[in-house]
Amino acid sequence: MSSPFTGEEGGLMKKSFGSMPLTWTKLGEYNDVADIYLCDQIVAHRRFDTSSNEWNGSELQQWVNGEFYRKAFTKKQRSLIIGNKDTNDNVFLLSRNEYDKFESKITKGEFFWWLRAPGFSTIYATYVDCHGGVYCGGLFAVDDYLGVRPTILLRKEVKQ
Repeated sequence: MSSPFTGEEGGLMKKSFGSMPLTWTKLGEYNDVADIYLCDQIVAHRRFDTSSNEWNGSELQQWVNGEFYRKAFTKKQRSLIIGNKDTNDNVFLLSRNEYDKFESKITKGEFFWWLRAPGFSTIYATYVDCHGGVYCGGLFAVDDYLGVRPTILLRKEVKQ
């Protein structure tokens, strides 16, 4: 039986977000009931927030759980996404610890992209460079040229 997320390569698929086709990589097991998936593409270039480097309440958190979530997934796909209890989100960015844990499975890219970790002061947020290096000092959270690579938790498929 095929899943609404399973593509030909066994990866997580969605037709598109806007005009951009999306593919997802299973990074591994998140807990007993869910696996964690990272989008292979940068879906947008957006600022983290205008006044804070905290994920909770940030503009970026609101965008990935609002507009992106509604437009990128069908109703059936949304029913298979499990909310992250650590962040209270359906869609989130990787934490520094999650990035470190799954780094070997994460594809490198052409752009810098945000993690959901604060930088060294309240106006900086942590990011990943195009070679996979993590910069905990961060960049200004208001910088809108960094990419967004959403992460989701999917309910493990029931084996019959």
